[in-house]
Amino acid sequence: LGKTQETIENQVLCLKLLTKKLIPALNQKSLDDVSLFFKLPTIDTPNTEKEVSNLVNIFARCHEMVEAQKIGTIEALLEFQYPAVKIVDFSNYAFDKAFLWSIPQAPGVYKMKDKSGKTIYVGKAKNLKDRVGSYFWNTTNCLQKIANLLNTVYTIEYEITGSELAAMLLEFQLIKQYRPLFNQQIEVHERTARYGSLKNFVLILPSPVENSFELFFVKEGLPVQRYDLLRDAVNLSGVEEILAEMFEQHQDVLTDDETGEMDIVLSWVDANKDFVNYINIDVAGDQASCLKLIKDYIRDDELLQKKQFRWK
Repeated sequence: LGKTQETIENQVLCLKLLTKKLIPALNQKSLDDVSLFFKLPTIDTPNTEKEVSNLVNIFARCHEMVEAQKIGTIEALLEFQYPAVKIVDFSNYAFDKAFLWSIPQAPGVYKMKDKSGKTIYVGKAKNLKDRVGSYFWNTTNCLQKIANLLNTVYTIEYEITGSELAAMLLEFQLIKQYRPLFNQQIEVHERTARYGSLKNFVLILPSPVENSFELFFVKEGLPVQRYDLLRDAVNLSGVEEILAEMFEQHQDVLTDDETGEMDIVLSWVDANKDFVNYINIDVAGDQASCLKLIKDYIRDDELLQKKQFRWK
């Protein structure tokens, strides 16, 4: 239901919304909270078969609660789930539903502009289509800030990135550049804890350019450096130059912007290090060893099936 092209206007069943309506006292933060409420087993490790089975059981319990409330039709159930749906009037904008559906399901950054062309909001997304489209679904109970934004926006522009991290860094740069009215905080959010032990590394992520990778070179005391590398590249002199700088024993005084970018990268990597590809240069050896690992990585035919690539 949620994949049809009618979700901007037409209501669909949503397990999260339905359980919130059926169990208003439950402060659910995840599916596990709902499972515990129904005394169903929680899933500690990813397992598709168990997850599907759990969803089926939750829906079955919800069905029992729906029947107990004498809700007998899908229309009545949708009305129960969405007591009041306000449909967006697209005549107020320079774009329509077709534009929203044309946005790719890819990570990136979007800019909202008013009628004068001024950027009023910058946002990032793992999935641009879902994120941007979400503003124009049911706006009945949206926050006042979002309501004001929807009343002011006129056009939307977006830029695809290769990864969520690249989107976060681009968002940071654009907010610094435009200081949009509806972005409440310009600076990187203060974090309560420092990051893990991984400090000096080469992060290898997808690039928006076909058959390419985006390399992030991270070393304490140096600005984050990025480099787009074609998979069939022969000349890696640019990579060699950056690696040579990383292996030199010196540190720079980082600017506020450079420190902000470093904080974003370290925080993101600490949260995602079990799912991304990187080379830890502290234990990989010397510059030549790191370069060989990068070459081996980009020429690996099974790259798309890999979940991890590291040298420990």
